[in-house]
Amino acid sequence: PTFTWTNTLNAPFYEFRLDDTTINRTNVIRVTNIKSNSYTIPDSQRLTEHTYVAMVRGVNSSGEMSDWSAAYTVRIDIPNPATPTILSPSGTSKDTTPTFEWTHSSGSVRYEILVRDLERGENIILQVNAFSLNPDGTTSFYTLPNSQALRPGTYRFWIRGFNSLGTASSWSDSRTFVISASLDLKDLKIIEPTKLR
Repeated sequence: PTFTWTNTLNAPFYEFRLDDTTINRTNVIRVTNIKSNSYTIPDSQRLTEHTYVAMVRGVNSSGEMSDWSAAYTVRIDIPNPATPTILSPSGTSKDTTPTFEWTHSSGSVRYEILVRDLERGENIILQVNAFSLNPDGTTSFYTLPNSQALRPGTYRFWIRGFNSLGTASSWSDSRTFVISASLDLKDLKIIEPTKLR
């Protein structure tokens, strides 16, 4: 989050302090020489689902400090990811690198797709950290890369989402699709009649 504050007389510098009251720890973050009326918590110090108290004080050019501001309490509550609903693929196609499509919720930052090869009894787990969204942000897309192309066969898959804390949603309902074998004429070879006996 970004913390902002106001002051009747702007100070040249500010000192910001954040205490974690959930674990009773002071100065979880303490920053000096801030030259603006706001401070954004950096990604490297990302907050967890705790309750925090923020305070700020002004510092003049001589190093004299004001009293700390009144305590400002904030509770970080990261929503659990919603269970995705699968939209595609389904049916039969010859595409060995299908595009998976599902409903997206803002609480999900990554996904996991479990693909079960029903003919070979194998499981393929896809960790999806980069995916595309439709313009209104309600649908996610992930196209299987060529390096992970699937063989012809019947597949069943499930999808689940994860929030920024790593909390997983429930698995979606399953969907089944079939990749049919495609015959390429360049792969045909003539066999001598004697070898057919």
